[in-house]
Amino acid sequence: MNRDSGLERQLKNIEIHYIDVREQVMEQIAAKHEKRRRIRYSKPQIIIASIAVAGLLTGFAATAVVGIHNEQGKLIFSIRGFNDDNLPPLEQVEVVDQYVNQLQPGEAIAIYSPVNNPENIITVRDKPIIYEQLEMLKANVPQDQFDIPALDANNIQFKRGYVQYELGRPDSSRLIDESIQNDGKTVVEKVPVLDQILGVTMFIEMENQEYIVSILEGSRWQTLYTDLEKVKAHRTIVTEHGDALLIEREDGQQLMWKSDDGQQDLFYEMSVQGKSEAGADRLVALLQFLLK
Repeated sequence: MNRDSGLERQLKNIEIHYIDVREQVMEQIAAKHEKRRRIRYSKPQIIIASIAVAGLLTGFAATAVVGIHNEQGKLIFSIRGFNDDNLPPLEQVEVVDQYVNQLQPGEAIAIYSPVNNPENIITVRDKPIIYEQLEMLKANVPQDQFDIPALDANNIQFKRGYVQYELGRPDSSRLIDESIQNDGKTVVEKVPVLDQILGVTMFIEMENQEYIVSILEGSRWQTLYTDLEKVKAHRTIVTEHGDALLIEREDGQQLMWKSDDGQQDLFYEMSVQGKSEAGADRLVALLQFLLK
């Protein structure tokens, strides 16, 4: 059988389903499937590369909680290790990408595969609409919620970007049942892309280096779960807009900042590709520019 043609037919015949959350239905699902079902929504994908930064604190994995505090010392954002309620993403990148690439921009899909998936995690991904003009991106984002400045100073150039939307929930029991009935094959289901905007991601070039910046709705970003063994060091960066958190991973750096303003609660996450001793300083400079 031609795999691509089968996939194309499957995608064309997909129908949107919604989870029935009535107690009786949920009890039937629990009785039929003993294993837990979990829906994994993709977080903003930050591409980072390995950079050595002097002066970072080490021993991150031994630290209970690392995060950002407000002026009163209250923890407003933390980084913690994966746990039973927050599992790592499936290591099926090629499988997921294969199905996502079949979508049209602006569509989303739920993917279930039992392979190496004892927790029955269902991955939900979208294929965003890419805007290559900053004004087009800004026109699709409420500026009173996500304030995107003009990127025309300090050698900063907008390359492309996309809007992040809330994604609908799939019928998890139907996906698992269908996979079981088809000898454990991967099953997909289209899900709706809702009107709720969660944030915006931009690819920015500065001094011949590409940076990825996500400006996200802060109320949804109080904790980031990650593999602590891949986090090698961290330190607090003091800026005129409050503290930011610089993270050094095995494959690079991230800078995170969160506002503590009830009127405009935002979370910034940015990263840089490539190796450069000036990487940390440029991340901070970019954050300062975006917040001015």
